[in-house]
Amino acid sequence: MGKIIEMTGYKFNGCEVISRNSLNDDKRATWNCRCFCGNSFVTTGKSIRNGGVKSCGCLRQAVLNKQRNKKYTEKQGPDYTIFGEE
Repeated sequence: MGKIIEMTGYKFNGCEVISRNSLNDDKRATWNCRCFCGNSFVTTGKSIRNGGVKSCGCLRQAVLNKQRNKKYTEKQGPDYTIFGEE
């Protein structure tokens, strides 16, 4: 097992590490974090350091909602035209 890197107080992508949680099944240290939206979540230190986690999941949901709300023509790009429209 490698050395555990202390991450309490570390800030990433608007989130902050609050405290150490425990070891997961792979013997990796997990950390309690608070997202910029106010939710708490648990993740590994490796995921935080390599940029694999950016939020509690609210950021992903916001991006998906934005994509769903686009019109069909906006999804196709600026060169897309519909026959009969100019």
